Amino acid sequence: MNRLLLFERDEGSKRWLALAAVSLDAKPGPHDLLLGNGQPHAVRVAADAYRTGRLTVPPKFVSPPRAVLTRIAEEREIKKAAFATPLDTPQT
Repeated sequence: MNRLLLFERDEGSKRWLALAAVSLDAKPGPHDLLLGNGQPHAVRVAADAYRTGRLTVPPKFVSPPRAVLTRIAEEREIKKAAFATPLDTPQT
């Protein structure tokens, strides 16, 4: 996914830990995580089951008016820029 991960050292286990997300469509099993130095590192994706449900919303939320579409596009760019910037320290 070409995202930066923040690793922290767990002093109890003496391991480096990071949290990453994978697609729900990812097949369980080993996958390569490409490190910053270009080396692959094997990580295991575990199988799990997730509840699903249906959501019904009014049409105005599915097909918003043009003025709202403009605002949605502007806010999408703001969020994209915010999430593209890694944090130096974890936020609590």
